[in-house]
Amino acid sequence: MDKLEVTERNVAAEIGLSPEAVKELRAKYLDPETDWKLERGLVRYTKKARDIILAAVRIPPAEAPSAPPAAPEAPTRSEAAEELRASGPGGSWAILDDPRPWVPAVVANRYKNRRVFVARLDVEPFTLVTVRVRDSEKFAIGMRVPIRAIDVNLYELASRLPRWPGRW
Repeated sequence: MDKLEVTERNVAAEIGLSPEAVKELRAKYLDPETDWKLERGLVRYTKKARDIILAAVRIPPAEAPSAPPAAPEAPTRSEAAEELRASGPGGSWAILDDPRPWVPAVVANRYKNRRVFVARLDVEPFTLVTVRVRDSEKFAIGMRVPIRAIDVNLYELASRLPRWPGRW
């Protein structure tokens, strides 16, 4: 078996499919003896297996990036602050420093457990995800929030908590 270099999660993110869809492609096109292996709960692929999956969805391997694109040159502190002020509703989101990208979402439901709530992503495919927070008391249904991915369907709040119910 060749060197296992790529995780299934990365392949799914690279081609824009859900991990379940990549799992179906794996079952259909790949050989478990030579192309992939389950290591510590993660499915890892060889480069050849990655290329086979890309070919199955008709993406030429040369065009697909093997790593996430490099971040553009960092803006100055004042430019970054101005961008953050303008990014939220009313210009009030204070995004916390973290290298992971954040996505906008809308609060869809709150649970009795105040440490989590359900949000609908504002970007395709508009899925419902669980968001971890310190306290969800001041989040109103329909409120826009910035979130960051922790796992496949688990996110965390990318900004500070709201100061007032339903408002930042």
